[in-house]
Amino acid sequence: MLFRSLMRQMIRSSMIVSMTQLLQMSSADEWAEAIQAELRGIEDMEVWEVIYDESTIPAGTNITKSKGVYKIKRLADGSIDKYKYRLVACGYSQVYGLDYTETYSGVVDNCVIRIFLAIIASLGLETRMIDISQAFLYGELSPEENIYMRLPKELGGLCVKLRKCLYGLKQSGRVFNRGMAKFLVSLGFKQSIIEPCLFYLFTNDVSDVKDEKWNGLGIMYLICHVDDMPVASNSAELLDWLSTMVQLKYKATVQPVLDYFISLSIQVSKYRVSFHQEHFVKQLLASFDGELMEFCSKNGVIQTAEVPMRPGVSLSKADCPDTPEAAAKLKNLRYPQLVGSLLYLVEASRHDLKVAVGNCAKFMSNFGMQHWLAALHILQFLMKYPKMEVVFEYTEDGEGLILMYECDSAYADCPDTRRSRYGFLGFLAGGVIVAKTAMFKSVMPSTGAAEQSALAKCTLHTLTARQYLEDFGFPQWDPTPIGEDNNAALMNSRNPVKSKMQKHLDVYHHITRENQMEFKTINVYRLPTDQMRADLMTKNLPKSTFWRHVINSYNYEPKDYSVNGVHFQA
Repeated sequence: MLFRSLMRQMIRSSMIVSMTQLLQMSSADEWAEAIQAELRGIEDMEVWEVIYDESTIPAGTNITKSKGVYKIKRLADGSIDKYKYRLVACGYSQVYGLDYTETYSGVVDNCVIRIFLAIIASLGLETRMIDISQAFLYGELSPEENIYMRLPKELGGLCVKLRKCLYGLKQSGRVFNRGMAKFLVSLGFKQSIIEPCLFYLFTNDVSDVKDEKWNGLGIMYLICHVDDMPVASNSAELLDWLSTMVQLKYKATVQPVLDYFISLSIQVSKYRVSFHQEHFVKQLLASFDGELMEFCSKNGVIQTAEVPMRPGVSLSKADCPDTPEAAAKLKNLRYPQLVGSLLYLVEASRHDLKVAVGNCAKFMSNFGMQHWLAALHILQFLMKYPKMEVVFEYTEDGEGLILMYECDSAYADCPDTRRSRYGFLGFLAGGVIVAKTAMFKSVMPSTGAAEQSALAKCTLHTLTARQYLEDFGFPQWDPTPIGEDNNAALMNSRNPVKSKMQKHLDVYHHITRENQMEFKTINVYRLPTDQMRADLMTKNLPKSTFWRHVINSYNYEPKDYSVNGVHFQA
């Protein structure tokens, strides 16, 4: 009854501006229903007990703040899915050692998500998408955790003692993940050691696996990413069983196919999976439409670009404002917001932008006009090419689940520090599972040293990806091929070469040779420079080279194509 009276009071009230504005909108009924749904869930799950007499609260107890959060959730096509209200605790007001201790809660590695999609494509698996409603409310606090919280003013400002977790508490993610892992293990799943958010189940207790290649074996993979859980299996029976078991324990919705996950629009068909973020790109472009019109238009038309950053463009500290007056002229430009959004985009789906965005990201706290124009140039490129699909496909040549890498470096790429850049691409089932680019933490004395150091970085990630695949049930029996185009690096990957230019290299730089010659986990081979797709990760390329590598790394077809009148042949 308390919740119903609070709800009526809140809808009548105009205590806070945001609530008043929401209730004056045409969607006021939808927001009211969203708030009711949140409070009903909290009441049904007995999340707290109300403290009417605050004098009973022990002296010295910290009272955590709370607030309401309003969000519109959208589908992959941008249409409205639902209006969502969330009552959250203000974790910043918690006190370490008093309200919480351990807070770590893992989220799934982006590489694991892509391996998951590659396996779905290679094996032709069926998919589901499970979404736990009010997930953190299922996490029960231990008796030792005495957390008191004050409700926001629109909910009466009462003080409550939490029995269960609430969104915003620093330990909520940890408590929920721990409980979910325990539940999945009780169902027979095994939890990956190297990636705790990955669960897998192999069983012969299925009746609908008829294909001879499976020999009656049912398999199921599940990724737990906070409250979203994509699932894949070769058995509809297993998928239905898991959906039922989850819905018996949690309030959950089950989508019949995986089509949207962490802002990725995913298309799953038999032996083919692709994903992109076209909707996110269009939202980003709409957000910065005014800036594009002001700085990048000609005769009232925004100009587009063929590459994300022109070859030869080198952003440096020399372009930064050197006086407070010069910096003040740029303070209203939304450079951090733009580059932050682009960083999210490149990590999720657009590796063709990584070098350009990485160059811009170095100047987040002190940017100049040249940096701003370079960031807008990336948006000009996105205007023309908003959709790039990463594609995974089944191949009959048996190379579908064979891991492959390409590695490269750009010597003394940074004009300010003269540090070199390294980059590598990892491929599985024809698509990119990892795209990495970064600056070395120290100056490299030669091209060979930079290439050898880049190989070491690539080798370390190769070992991790091999372990991921082993947990999925696809160990790499043969050495993983790594393409390299530098003679010195190739030589040092096989032989303990001694020279004045090599003695300074750290021990870990020799991990490539150890894994190639002793452990047989990798095989470094010569890859001609004009075929090196990892060039995308190290430098700003001319249009023809850029597009050749983009189309090959995004697995576009056909391989014989023309782009803007330039003919290529892969």
